[in-house]
Amino acid sequence: MPDSTIPGKPADTSEERVPETAEEMKSLRDIIVGPQKERIDRLEARLDDPSVRTEEISQHLAEALVLRAGRDDQVARALEPTLAEAIKASVQKRPRVLADALFPLMGPGIRKAISATIMGMIQSFNQVLNHSFSWRGLKWRFEALRTRKPFAEVVLLHSLVYQVEQIFLIHNQTGLVLNHVVARAVDIQDPDLVSGMLTAIQDFIQDSFSTGEEAGIDTLRVGNDRSVWVEQGARTTLAAVIRGTPPMDLRRELHDVLYRLELKKSDALEAFGGDTGPFVDLEEDLTACLQFKLKEERTRISPWLWLLLAGLLGLAGWGGLHIYKEHQKWAGFVETLRQTPGIVVTQAQRRGGKIYLSGLKDPQAADPLALLVEAGFDPARTRARWETYYALDPVFVLARIRQALKPPDGVGLDLVDGVLIINGTAPHLWIAHARQLAPLIPGVQAVSTDGLRSAEAHELKTLGRQIEDIFIQFARGTTTLGRDQYPRVERVAELLRKVQALAVRLDRDVRILIVGHTDATGEEDYNRELSYQRAEKVWRILLRMGVGPRHLAVRGMGAAEPLHEESTEENRERNRRVSFRVFPVAD
Repeated sequence: MPDSTIPGKPADTSEERVPETAEEMKSLRDIIVGPQKERIDRLEARLDDPSVRTEEISQHLAEALVLRAGRDDQVARALEPTLAEAIKASVQKRPRVLADALFPLMGPGIRKAISATIMGMIQSFNQVLNHSFSWRGLKWRFEALRTRKPFAEVVLLHSLVYQVEQIFLIHNQTGLVLNHVVARAVDIQDPDLVSGMLTAIQDFIQDSFSTGEEAGIDTLRVGNDRSVWVEQGARTTLAAVIRGTPPMDLRRELHDVLYRLELKKSDALEAFGGDTGPFVDLEEDLTACLQFKLKEERTRISPWLWLLLAGLLGLAGWGGLHIYKEHQKWAGFVETLRQTPGIVVTQAQRRGGKIYLSGLKDPQAADPLALLVEAGFDPARTRARWETYYALDPVFVLARIRQALKPPDGVGLDLVDGVLIINGTAPHLWIAHARQLAPLIPGVQAVSTDGLRSAEAHELKTLGRQIEDIFIQFARGTTTLGRDQYPRVERVAELLRKVQALAVRLDRDVRILIVGHTDATGEEDYNRELSYQRAEKVWRILLRMGVGPRHLAVRGMGAAEPLHEESTEENRERNRRVSFRVFPVAD
């Protein structure tokens, strides 16, 4: 039968279906358990991911360590090996970091210990020094020699009021020494032996005099200058070995110290079973009881001490004055050396009794060793090393130029803004050498030889003027040379030979022109031919006298170049001549 329908709702005519395939089953399973599976997957991924676990643990690690540490010491025991290895590795790799971290704690303690040691040494030294320069000090020194004791110990014996030499902290029930401290430079006794002796004496007194446990000895005399003060506490006994006569205030201090120590170590004393390790840290408290006091006496400083101090001050003053003078002398020498032209100082030191100098020096500069001797120092104790360099001071440059060029007499040298100016007269070869070498000299930028003349060129010019001043005269209308004219021709030949030699030396093309002349009488063509024949006549004679033909030339001028106006017969006779022209004769 069909199901009844709900009013207002259409009837579902389809029948309920059951999934039949695997795909449908999978879809149904995803719908039912899908959200739970996703949460489980996320939890598994979270548990399997080390980075996620590490992050979560880091957020609660500090609180966990605090909580666990409040319960027991397992955290400290677990971390101890790791921390030990970490500190060891840090010390091996970076010791500086650990040292910087511990310095604020260790530094003050080290400084305090060093300061206390130094102050003790200074106090002892002052005490010995005060008694060294007096009659009493000499007596004590004799006593030290006689008894073979150190002088400081003898002084201490005579100047000491009291000194606490040793402190023993003894456990009452067992008689064991919990801690023991000794003053510096004091003979050490066996602590257990001393403890046993005190315990035996205490027991003897209590047994012999029927006293209670609280009663006992408080002072024990040992010899003429030592005593043992005993302070008894609830669980411990404090025994102080004292040299001299201590004040009663010291007993109160010992009592206070004992009270504080028993209060400080009450737990350790209650649980004491023979291990003295927990009481090692009491050494600083016990050391504070090692007090001493010296006699306060106003001593007058010995006159010998005043004399010694005066001598030392005088010696120090003389030494200081000597050192000051030596310093001033050395400073003056170094300044002089630095101001000396041509010297550049790079090192000037005195070390180990020797002088070390180094730098640059121009060859023309003054000798540094000579300056050293002049300043009053020993050159034998000097180690000097100077490198050569060329200073550009005009004085040094000119000296360098003179040394290199060696100018002859009559030659002037001047240096203006790096330009070498050479004036005067010098041999031709020297001039050529100077023009080639001068620009290579350090400090010379250019060379000017405008005012420099060659001696050979000057001589050539002089010879040319002398030749041009000579005239060879001829008779009227002839080419015949009179006997009185031959000396003139010989003179010309001598001068021409010198001219030719100088021309070869100077490598110059010097030309000598032999010019013939006539007077104005007769026809011009005839006069020109006659003048040429006269010049040729002289040319031939000069050749026979050894003059080379290379530099000679002949020309006939006729009456074109008269020497004088022919107003008289004498003037016409002077125009019948042969003259000479030498060119070029200038530089």
